[in-house]
Amino acid sequence: MKILVAVFLVLVVVGTAAAGCPDGWTQFLDLCYIYQSAKASWASAQSSCQALGGILAEPDTACENEVLIHMCKENGDAGSFGPWLGGQKVGGAWQWSSSGAAFDYLRWGPHEPNNSGGNEDCLHYNWLSWNDLRCHYQASYLCQRAAE
Repeated sequence: MKILVAVFLVLVVVGTAAAGCPDGWTQFLDLCYIYQSAKASWASAQSSCQALGGILAEPDTACENEVLIHMCKENGDAGSFGPWLGGQKVGGAWQWSSSGAAFDYLRWGPHEPNNSGGNEDCLHYNWLSWNDLRCHYQASYLCQRAAE
C-alpha cells in the first residue's frame, strides 16, 4: 500500500510540472484537472467546466479517483457536500455525462446511492466517497480536460 501511495504521489508531482496543462491545472496521465471553489449547481458547474474547455471530472479508475481526492484534501474540501463530479442518474442508471457510459469503476460511500428524499440524480464527493445529491444544490466542483 505504501508503494502504491508513493507511486501515486510521484505521478501527481510529475504531472503537475508537465507542460501539457494550462496554469493552475494538475496533469495525471493524459488528463488535466482543476478544483473550482466557487459554489454552483451541477448544471452550472458543468457549463463552467465546458467554458474552460473541459467537463466535470469523471474518475473512472481508482488512480484517477485518488488524484481527485488528493486535490480535495489540498483545497480543504474533504467533508460533506464536497465537489461535483460528472456522473448523473438517467432513467434509473448512473452514467458519465460526457459519454453516457455506465460507471466501470465505483467508489460509492456506505449505503450509497440511496436517493434520500428523491431526485438525487447528480454525483459528488461526500467525505471523499461518491454520493448522490439533488442537482440544484450548490457545491464546489472538479473539471477535467485533455492534456495538450
